[in-house]
Amino acid sequence: MRSSQQQPTEPGPRADQPLKSVAALVSRALSGRPMVGITAYDDGALTALDWSGPRAKLVEEAPMLCTLGPCRAAARLERTILVADISLEKRWTDYAFEVRPFGVRSLLCEPVRRDGAVIGVLSVYGERCHGFGPTDRDAVETAVEQSADLLIVHRASTAS
Repeated sequence: MRSSQQQPTEPGPRADQPLKSVAALVSRALSGRPMVGITAYDDGALTALDWSGPRAKLVEEAPMLCTLGPCRAAARLERTILVADISLEKRWTDYAFEVRPFGVRSLLCEPVRRDGAVIGVLSVYGERCHGFGPTDRDAVETAVEQSADLLIVHRASTAS
């Protein structure tokens, strides 16, 4: 007689799993493999959703500690924020203080839009000054498009 053994079941897919692959793919697609984070923006609130690695997670959570910073500015002003050298930045000194220990020297915060509204921000953190080139811009634009769909999934999964 054969006994039926139950196979261990793995947890089902989570809503944020595809998002994690976007951050990691963006990091691999950019020169220098920078840290990447994806933040949701809803009613003025930021929520760090994904990051390309453990250090990127810490950097991605820095905007939550600072009321002023490039990620928040990109969402609020609905425009790209590019910082060539964070050590020379005068607008966000508290933010710069938080991210410098993690090796951040340059950053790019790109608003993610859907139906004309900003729903999140894709942030890329470089470890050298002027860390982003023309070929990087194409990869970021592709990632922003992918992130929009995933941020919509996130919103739907958190809606009451």
